[in-house]
Amino acid sequence: MKIPWRVTACAFALLLCLSVPPIPRVIQHGDSTAPAIVLSKYTYAHSTINQMTLEQKIGQLLFIPVSGPDLSDNAQSFIFDLAPGGIVLFAPNIKSETQTARLTTDIQEYAHANGMPDLFIAVDEEGGIVERISFSPAEYSQAQLGHINDTETTRQTTNSTATVLTELGINVNFAPVADVAYSPDSIMTDRSFGPDPDTVALHVGIETETYVSEMIMPTAKHFPGHGRTAADSHDELPTLQIAKEIWYESDAKPFVSAIEKNTPLIMSGHLLYPHVDSNPASTSSVWLKDILREEMGYSGIIVADDIKMEALGGPIPQTAIKALTAGNDMIIVITDSQTLYAVRDTLVEFFGDENTQPALDASLARILTTKYQFLLDHRD
Repeated sequence: MKIPWRVTACAFALLLCLSVPPIPRVIQHGDSTAPAIVLSKYTYAHSTINQMTLEQKIGQLLFIPVSGPDLSDNAQSFIFDLAPGGIVLFAPNIKSETQTARLTTDIQEYAHANGMPDLFIAVDEEGGIVERISFSPAEYSQAQLGHINDTETTRQTTNSTATVLTELGINVNFAPVADVAYSPDSIMTDRSFGPDPDTVALHVGIETETYVSEMIMPTAKHFPGHGRTAADSHDELPTLQIAKEIWYESDAKPFVSAIEKNTPLIMSGHLLYPHVDSNPASTSSVWLKDILREEMGYSGIIVADDIKMEALGGPIPQTAIKALTAGNDMIIVITDSQTLYAVRDTLVEFFGDENTQPALDASLARILTTKYQFLLDHRD
């Protein structure tokens, strides 16, 4: 029997509010009638974690796909069994405004009915060549916005996309691209704000700030930077031959900008910087713990790009362990159901060791406090 942790967690958290100072609610969109104080997001997160089984905890680490334009019986079973933290939608899931809004509503209602926390519902809606919402495309791509280089145009374009996502019930955008496309040969030329780190940083900051103000969760990607290579991590492991000092003076700038604008998510990329570490960034504790967390001071969610990509190779369940132990809080796993169940089972076995619990709970705390801030606290 599944434990309805949403109900029990909130009841328990209300009692804890007597001793834990609550966090003031962030009021958006002129909501002057909203209560000024609500349940502490930290109380909510930790009390929810205490109600979870190990299987439920592992589910929160996963971004998974669902098939088709509606919530089929198979999709319901998939969500029920895996209890994922997030769903990623692709073009086959998004056919019209009415249909997509119904799909996301059905997903959230099904999760609630089965005692799950709110789900991240994500999409890659960069604009231009990476766009899932064909019936409402962005006016400009990031490459075009970088060329125009007008801050108000970037803000208005992002605001329009945020409005579309909100209407569709999508709450996470795997954008902005924070990669600097240094040459026309870069794999990111058509997706990046351009070849100048300062220009890219400026527009990444504006896009991040605008999404956050509209309660859409942006995701700065692909950390630590994919712009210096023509190689595609879907097919091979890109290798970037620069030193850490040079990286800080260039490719790091857009990610610093995103952090300064309070990005709730950063996506780690499958990229090898051999002068920094011998492991790809998405499985590197040097990049994720030492540099991103400690040196750059990032405290939000780190999510690994799809771990099925050829850049990482090896069995996907073992790659999942590498990515999570390196410092990612969540992993995107776009694969078949059999492999996803194998990933879940492998992670349950791995995190069954009590020595792994502190790191697991730290990731869950970041995930649940973010959900509280953007989802739970603002539901009508």
